[in-house]
Amino acid sequence: MSENRPGDTRKFHVELIKPSHYDQDGYVLQWWKAWIPSNSLACLYGLSLDLAEKKALGENVEIVINAYDEMNIVIPFEEIVRRIARADGRGLVCLTGVQSNQYPRALDIARQFREAGVQVAIGGFHVSGCLSMLPGVHESLQEALDMGVTLVAGEVEEHLGEIFAAACDKELKPLYNYFNVLPSLEGAVTPFLPERLVRRYGLPKENPLVFFPRRIWETLSTYARFGWYAWSLHRLRKRVQRDPAAKTYTDLALAPVAVAEEEELEMFHLNELAEAAVAKARAQAEARAKAKARKAPVAAAE
Repeated sequence: MSENRPGDTRKFHVELIKPSHYDQDGYVLQWWKAWIPSNSLACLYGLSLDLAEKKALGENVEIVINAYDEMNIVIPFEEIVRRIARADGRGLVCLTGVQSNQYPRALDIARQFREAGVQVAIGGFHVSGCLSMLPGVHESLQEALDMGVTLVAGEVEEHLGEIFAAACDKELKPLYNYFNVLPSLEGAVTPFLPERLVRRYGLPKENPLVFFPRRIWETLSTYARFGWYAWSLHRLRKRVQRDPAAKTYTDLALAPVAVAEEEELEMFHLNELAEAAVAKARAQAEARAKAKARKAPVAAAE
């Protein structure tokens, strides 16, 4: 049932999903918490939020954005399908920053949404890499096109509004290729993720009155240990320099390699190849010595 009536503000749902990938047994890799937020997801969210604030689809169209990182969130498929169905199908599932190892999972996600009649777009490194480096359309991309999935290649910073407008009108193209249209970094939108999503990364929130004093102490103690170590090395260097035997000291590591060692060291007699290398080096040295001897009388005569 539609959630809009004529004259009301219509909703366009943007569902941003960063897919996970399968392990060797075919299970989706997921964690309770992850450490690093997806930069692609943050970029797409920031761009979508900017379009929503600018009313890019019209004054009577509200862009509603949801984001999911499947590494630490179970994707609510049925909830997303119901949400878009209530908006008369005005919505787009964007599978963002999809790498090659994530592409099979992205296809399975896309398949579930397409079976429910939801529009889906896939972008990221796999799509862009295949289209830029391989001839024709790779079979993995063709599988997505056959499902009615839209492929997005290149940078979308200045073109995301075009894709959203086509999705809102349910007129998406099979492919949007922006390889030859590079975005300008002037006035670029800042990547952003909502707090509820960021909370899925890292450690829990901590009282600043506890965190900052502890952090200051950790920093000072680290530099103090480093300073003490540097001072110890400085004292050791000075002690070595003051030692009367410093200039005459030598050991095996400092001693120059003697010619006779080619006959004595084990490494030169480990196998036939080692002995052949020694023989070759000796022959080259003798040849250079003979050449130098021949040039010496000529130089003396001049």
